[in-house]
Amino acid sequence: MNVLQVRNELLRGKTIFDMNLNVGYYARVSTEKDDQLNSLENKSNNFKDMIMET
Repeated sequence: MNVLQVRNELLRGKTIFDMNLNVGYYARVSTEKDDQLNSLENKSNNFKDMIMET
């Protein structure tokens, strides 16, 4: 589904929860310190969990 199709569906009253959408996520940290690397893993797990819930 492209952006224009999504927009038209939204204008017709559908919500994003009614549509089959492909999603991706981007997570990053600014350093390679251990606490930052743990933060990156936590962010990635959080995004994956949110995506799988829908």
